[in-house]
Amino acid sequence: MINDKSQTVIPGVLINLTSLAFAIGMAIPGASVAQEFALEEVVVSAQRRQESVQDVPVAVTAVSGEQLENAGIIDLGQIQYISPSANITTGTNVATTANIQIRGIGTAGSQRAFEGAVGVFVDGTFRSRPGSVLGDFLDIGGIEILRGPQGTLFGKNTSGGAVVLKSNAPVIGENSGNLHFTVGDYDEQIVKGVANIDLTDNSALRVAGVINRRDGFEENNNGDSLNNVDRRGVKVNYLVEPSDKLSVNLLADYLETDERFGATQTWIGIEGFGAVVDSLSQANGFGPINLDLDDRENNLNNMGTQVNRDRGVTLRLDYSFDNGATLQSTSSWRDWSLDQENIDADMGPADILPLDEFFAVESISQEFIFNQTLESLPFVQSADYLIGVYYYDEELDATRQVYNGSQAEIYWQAAFPAVAPVSDPVFGPIVSALLANPLAPEGLWTDELFENTDEVFAVFTHWNFNVTDNINVIAGLRYSEEEKEGGFESQFFDFPVWVGLGLGPTYDYKDSVDEEELTGTLSLQYLFNDDVMMYATYSRGHKAGGINLDLNGGGTSLLFGAIPMPPADPVYDPEYVDNIELGLKADYWNGRARTNAAAFYTEVDDLQFAGFTGISFSVNNAAKAYYHGLELENTFLLSEGLQVELGGLYLDARVNGEASGALANRQPPFTPSLRAQAAVNYERTLTENLLGFTRLSANYRGDRYLSVNDDAREDSTTVVDFRIGVRSMDEKWDVALWCRNCTDEINAMNEFGPPLQFGARVQDSEAPRQYGVTFNIRY
Repeated sequence: MINDKSQTVIPGVLINLTSLAFAIGMAIPGASVAQEFALEEVVVSAQRRQESVQDVPVAVTAVSGEQLENAGIIDLGQIQYISPSANITTGTNVATTANIQIRGIGTAGSQRAFEGAVGVFVDGTFRSRPGSVLGDFLDIGGIEILRGPQGTLFGKNTSGGAVVLKSNAPVIGENSGNLHFTVGDYDEQIVKGVANIDLTDNSALRVAGVINRRDGFEENNNGDSLNNVDRRGVKVNYLVEPSDKLSVNLLADYLETDERFGATQTWIGIEGFGAVVDSLSQANGFGPINLDLDDRENNLNNMGTQVNRDRGVTLRLDYSFDNGATLQSTSSWRDWSLDQENIDADMGPADILPLDEFFAVESISQEFIFNQTLESLPFVQSADYLIGVYYYDEELDATRQVYNGSQAEIYWQAAFPAVAPVSDPVFGPIVSALLANPLAPEGLWTDELFENTDEVFAVFTHWNFNVTDNINVIAGLRYSEEEKEGGFESQFFDFPVWVGLGLGPTYDYKDSVDEEELTGTLSLQYLFNDDVMMYATYSRGHKAGGINLDLNGGGTSLLFGAIPMPPADPVYDPEYVDNIELGLKADYWNGRARTNAAAFYTEVDDLQFAGFTGISFSVNNAAKAYYHGLELENTFLLSEGLQVELGGLYLDARVNGEASGALANRQPPFTPSLRAQAAVNYERTLTENLLGFTRLSANYRGDRYLSVNDDAREDSTTVVDFRIGVRSMDEKWDVALWCRNCTDEINAMNEFGPPLQFGARVQDSEAPRQYGVTFNIRY
């Protein structure tokens, strides 16, 4: 249930929004005055059918492919520059650390088992890990960011919201295409191409490809660079319409990246460990560790690689019946893998802990949706409804091999006295005995296997009742069954230090989760006139529980292995989200102004989060978390060529005191209280054949926590982007100069303590200032 705290939040917001709605509604005539220019209608599929965004009782940000191009947005990693309510964080391992948040809700922490609380859907296909969609946008026609739980129509893990991407469809009867070239600093080179090929009277083919390369913007102190870009992708989209009732769309895509990732900065704070690591760093020829964040210098002793491969096929069938009803079938197969080699897992300059890691997810899904409009029903004028069936099956396989580096033995011999001096009356004799033997002989010390399966079946329905000309009632319900099986197996383990400390894999394990859930939504929509609409919505979302896939998930031992402990429970609970939302959508000033606002109160039960202790990962459930706030999106067309965008999010979020560790009684990580966004777009005729255009945007983010494990914080930052260029009047070509993060702000994505180097801190940062030129040719 919604907590009583909402009693003090919702009424005041309701009064303000209602007053605003009446003021706008009374000021606007029912019919728009004829004029030469107005804001374009934005069409979305937030209710799984094509509708104007202003008619949908859902808080949604919709951005077209053209708008993405104009804003310089090339991948999902820049989602926070599309909507102030959205944010994405990534770390060294995109398979386990990539996390999307909407309104502050998103699964925090690093875990192989974690799926996102924000569902990502590409061309109707669910992607269970956000890391699989971090490549370039390739021939994407638009993106929709749906805020709040979307547990009815999208279902699978959408307790925080949904991100929906759609590819451009082939156009029958048209031969066209475009070429895109970008050159920038850090030796950035991007080449994209799209060709639309008319095949027959009822079919067409669309082929797109991309090559994106850039040097790393973080210099390692051995002379190499990290965070480079090396991506290659292709997409083939075939459309055939055998009749005016049937449409068949077959889409296949492949993306491969070969990149190096690393933490921006490390600093050491504990005497003993700091001295040990720093001395080993200098022995490796690196010199003292650089602690100046402005230098963007890494301190890794070896350079690992990550090869990311994502491929899949989607088949969509659309059939229209004579009575206007439609049936849609979406079938898909996806295969995503991430292969990491020679990763510097200790994230420092000493050669202590290299590892290799492999992660793969293969899935199939099938969805059927039947849509129909019913006229002249009792008590209502009409009703639009849909009924759907959904099936999803996923198999996860992961392996990890961890090694002792060439300096691991020296590190542990020196670190033990720093932890427990030999003179200690209790631990001194034990430490002395350990130091007399090899602690970390160079070479492989653990070989681990993780497996997980996930099977989902769901049925759902969604109804839009047109009660009167001004009142609509929307109701939806989804029933889901989900079964997961997962476990850990130690294929090899031989590490005296871990055995001595009782941190080794005492138990292999295998466990399962079986859940049945009901989620849904209920909305009341009131239309003041054709231009102003207000809605009130209650929605419930769900994110399934799972099995902790970690070395220590099954338990460990105590007192240097002398006392085996009972097996630990690796299962974590599902989380549930209840959301109340009040929204207003209004077009006014004769169609030249648009304001969309939403106030929300969200309560999360059993919030899932993963913690890192420096030597192992844990999965926990916080009892409750509360999120309430206000969103605002404004667009003003001040003249035919001048458009201003203003948006923001105020968020008050808190995890209650029953949470463990640093999360108790504070804001969740990565959730500032205030986000704001402003942009100015201007176009002007320069000559008979040339049009000039420019865009200036600023994104403000307030101070926030950066970790689930401690109270590390980042101060507020503002990122400024700029773009200026010219295009031909017939839009056959354009050229633009641009810069991203023009003032070179250092923006942290996360901060945490690296393995083994207790007292050290590691921070992953967003990109520095970048600039370049982009050229597009269309035919």
